[in-house]
Amino acid sequence: MVLSLPRRLRPFFRRRKRLTKLARLAYETLKELLQAAAGTHGAVPGAVACLQSAGNLLDWHPHVHLLISWGLFRRDGSFIPVKETPDPETVARLFRHKVLRMLLEEGAIEERVVGNLLAWPHTGFGAHVSREIPADTKTPATVARYMTRPPITPERMLGDAGNARVIYRSDIVHPRHQANFRVFDPLDFLAEVSAHIPDAHEKTTL
Repeated sequence: MVLSLPRRLRPFFRRRKRLTKLARLAYETLKELLQAAAGTHGAVPGAVACLQSAGNLLDWHPHVHLLISWGLFRRDGSFIPVKETPDPETVARLFRHKVLRMLLEEGAIEERVVGNLLAWPHTGFGAHVSREIPADTKTPATVARYMTRPPITPERMLGDAGNARVIYRSDIVHPRHQANFRVFDPLDFLAEVSAHIPDAHEKTTL
């Protein structure tokens, strides 16, 4: 599962301590929905959350990849399966509520910003509910590599020494850049990449 933020709120998460809180809010969102589906608050899901800050073309795009058990574990280790799959819109709405409340409590935004966001037809909060991960020999490792992938992929980089520029490519057309590549001055490229380097002792997998 992937949970993401609207562009308007992304700059507030350049304060990297909030990224860890974002992962916790993503987990709490799914925990509450699974508990409601199972009809109990006495058990919790198991999960691994991976923080990502880069979009396909290195834009600042904080989001959370969440690998979560589709059911709940009791303290004695027994498991309560959940059959229902929550509607992505329901997931996004609850996640939105938690994120906005956190930013309000920290004084990062004001009530008028919340009101403005909620007035939009599409607030920009996203929830992608993926498929069940099969317990075969390859899929779990493939998913783990995807969730923890670095912000840049060397195969997507092209150096243009004659013009002193770096071209970074994507597999898809970026909606804001209207292209599947970006052209950087070398120093600008380094600055863009450095924004995605975690702080010392910062955890990006929880």
